Amino acid sequence: MIIKKSTDIDSYLIDASNYTGSAEAVYIPESIDEVQVLIKSLFEEGIPITVSGSGTGLTGSRVPNEGVIISTERLKKISFDTTTKLLTVEPGVLLEEISIFLDEYNRFLPPNPTEWLCSIGGAVSTNASGSRTFKYGAMRSWVHSLEVVLPNGDIVHIPSDVIENNEFSVTTNSEKVITFTIESVSIPKTKHAAGYYVSPSMKKTDLFVGSEGTLGFIQSITLETYPKPEVLLGGVIFFQEYQQLLDFVSNLRSTSKLEDVHLQTVDARLLEFFDEYSLQLLRKYYPEIPSNAIGAIWFEQESSEDKMDIHIDEWWKVVAEFSNLADETWFAQNEIEHRKFSEFRHKLPSEVYEVIGKGSTSKIGTDMAVPAECFNEYFWEYQKVLKESQIKYVLFGHIGDCHLHANLFPSSEEEILLAKNIYEYMITKTLLFNGTISAEHGVGKLKKKYFHTMYSKDIIEYFYSIKLLFDPKNQFGKGNLF
Repeated sequence: MIIKKSTDIDSYLIDASNYTGSAEAVYIPESIDEVQVLIKSLFEEGIPITVSGSGTGLTGSRVPNEGVIISTERLKKISFDTTTKLLTVEPGVLLEEISIFLDEYNRFLPPNPTEWLCSIGGAVSTNASGSRTFKYGAMRSWVHSLEVVLPNGDIVHIPSDVIENNEFSVTTNSEKVITFTIESVSIPKTKHAAGYYVSPSMKKTDLFVGSEGTLGFIQSITLETYPKPEVLLGGVIFFQEYQQLLDFVSNLRSTSKLEDVHLQTVDARLLEFFDEYSLQLLRKYYPEIPSNAIGAIWFEQESSEDKMDIHIDEWWKVVAEFSNLADETWFAQNEIEHRKFSEFRHKLPSEVYEVIGKGSTSKIGTDMAVPAECFNEYFWEYQKVLKESQIKYVLFGHIGDCHLHANLFPSSEEEILLAKNIYEYMITKTLLFNGTISAEHGVGKLKKKYFHTMYSKDIIEYFYSIKLLFDPKNQFGKGNLF
């Protein structure tokens, strides 16, 4: 066990949102055996515990305001069962390390959060997602089972069994039974990462995926994996009009399905959006971007050697139907070209940070999503309020999932206030459309206000009663969600 105190812990007291906090010490277990002993001791002393991953979060959930931190950085074991194709990892393994490890078995983990230096423990605890969520769903869909150390030091195995008779029940290694009745909680019909997932059709793992470190310490994660495609087709499609782009995406939402992987049709696994200002930021690296393009869609489709030509032809037909810039489409059929498109997508966030780094510019970013039937109206409202503000911004993200990130760059106190008002206005619009205040980043400490707006007082109290069943002293993830 490594223990750090005082000035040695500053790097643990901040995350990618720049939210800062305080703690008495950081404990770094070097084995799972050390975790249980440590947590039991802290429980008996009544010391608040915050679990810390790699610090890539954007809501302050890994940053404590008191107590101690348990870092997962040394918990790195990883194994693969060649029979079941299940991957078992400790929480400190990074997504990038998982991808490299699975390459050897020609498999991959479909959810791909943008930040590959995210730890798998953090990804599971926030129900992280990314571009391929359009086809494969978020992290929750791929969790097979979990082992959790509860705040009192007990260990509980959480299978992905579907609950029965509206009764959630698990038994710890000390034979303690934890049970509660599932009540009606309206879950948005879109990508969602805000609060406990509680539903009559839920799996037991669903409660812990997205719980943001408030129910216990996830010490082992078993994940389902998927075969790597034989061939991958990708492309960047440019548009002169947003309405054409929206019609194109609506068409693809209706034709792309997981079971259609090998059919002779257009079957996207990701659809990523770039607005006109995003393209402006990227043109210095990609001067070949058409000068008259005001938006773009990056797509990928899984294919095979014998179907590749057919799939390309199908994409050409669809692109030509919806875009006046069909001839400007970039297609990728080999690894080098695919890497270029992936870099195209990942270059944008780095450009955003470069903009922030210049002068006194700050950033306010959104993470909301709405159901598909509301998306077009929601998109135009976004466009209207952003343009009318005259604040510099970019709008981009996971349009296949009806989930966009607006990054505003206010450069004065007046603009900062206006940007915050826009954020709150779009939260209100999101909730009117029965959407979610957080599609992939979680709630943490920074979005509690909106979380408590999204759900009624009764639902929040119900969530908190669930927390207290697992964490009776309210020691774990204190300040997250509640």
